[in-house]
Amino acid sequence: MELTPKPFFGRQTLVREIVQGVLGDYPQHFALVAPKFCGKTRILDYLASEEGPLRSRTLSALRPERFHDPGRIVILAADCRRSEVKERLRQHLAETLSAQLRQEQPFDIDWSQVPDADSPSRQLLALASQASRAGFRIVLLLNNFDAILEAPYLTQDQLNELRPLTNELALVVGSRQPLYDIDIHLASSPLFNVMSTQFVGLLEPEAARQWIASYRAIFPELAEGLVEPLVRLTGRHPFLLARLRETLHEVRKMLPTEQPLDTTEIELITLRLAEHGQLLFTSLSRTLNSPPPRAPRATVSELLGQLAATPLSQEAVHPEQRAAISWLINQAVVIYEHQAYQLFTPLFADFLRQQSLRSEAGRGALPASQVITQPVAADLSLPRIEAELLHYLSQRANQVVSSAELLAEVWKLPATTSERRVQEAIRRLRNHLRTQTPPVGVIENERGQGYRFVPVGETA
Repeated sequence: MELTPKPFFGRQTLVREIVQGVLGDYPQHFALVAPKFCGKTRILDYLASEEGPLRSRTLSALRPERFHDPGRIVILAADCRRSEVKERLRQHLAETLSAQLRQEQPFDIDWSQVPDADSPSRQLLALASQASRAGFRIVLLLNNFDAILEAPYLTQDQLNELRPLTNELALVVGSRQPLYDIDIHLASSPLFNVMSTQFVGLLEPEAARQWIASYRAIFPELAEGLVEPLVRLTGRHPFLLARLRETLHEVRKMLPTEQPLDTTEIELITLRLAEHGQLLFTSLSRTLNSPPPRAPRATVSELLGQLAATPLSQEAVHPEQRAAISWLINQAVVIYEHQAYQLFTPLFADFLRQQSLRSEAGRGALPASQVITQPVAADLSLPRIEAELLHYLSQRANQVVSSAELLAEVWKLPATTSERRVQEAIRRLRNHLRTQTPPVGVIENERGQGYRFVPVGETA
């Protein structure tokens, strides 16, 4: 079955700059820096794809006139995480490029002028030079280039050997962090002096709107009024925008067939998208625990604590915090909107608050209202809402408690609030209780009435 290519949203300015740069009279070179899940790989894949701006005839206007014919562009893409690439990068590139040119024969090559395999850097230079003289341009797309430097698999001298290549071909590398944060010595190589660092962050607001609006092809009942709340909820992050499709599928199944997807369902969408976002949030958390020296960990933690509570104006950020806030922006964690710094999505703010509560619970520092007291589970570690919910139910063990009462007493919300908030929290709490050893009890459902907590030893 033929697969439909995934649509590519946003990044128009960045993509145009890359295309114009790598195909210019004098090739320009780029380092795309983006944290995990932020779209760096998608950009490189798009550049290499048949429907992308380097190969598509329909996008020829993006390219300089002499490269309107995509046949004059030779693209070599490689993932530097693969062992056969990172352990012998120069040899792999020389061998792969030679094989590709022999097979495709886009221009006449004098192979007698190409050094033997003992000199991979000179092989690459000879092939790139002949391509340039024939009016062709070789573009190397190297994803996860940081895997090369972290080991390192290349010495300073070997990196320096690649510098002459940049006069003849174009180089675009992808990295999770700036090269100078990986190895300041290797990053000082002349190879990197010619590279323009481009930080790949969150999507532009209009691109996020287009992405969300594209889901109407699957969910015709998706209301126009839901688009802006979903832009804010996803934080314009590519990972959350992609997972929104699965989220809407789940929510759609929970609703009556004729019921539209509109703002009345935003609470349920929020709950489900938060679940899908756990992989992203956990990955970000690990990254934020290991900042570079210019962004001290204590400063990063202090800023995150402040931002989880409220946006920060420029004046509220002290001079010693500026390097850390800049790094957080590079990690696509912080955005600057409405003249204030804030976390990219309220879902991540909730994640950080729950992390803090779990950490405090582990130290016995939670307020009594947020701790599961004896005899239910002295050492139980739960997110705040689940903790408060179990605490409230356990104080009324074996009694039926209505959703309206839980909304009023646990969430401090009016009884007219959608009961789905309670249903989702009960589901999550039940999942936690199933994994507890020793068990502490179960939550039973009395249809049409509410929920009952039955402590261990009292279950049927």
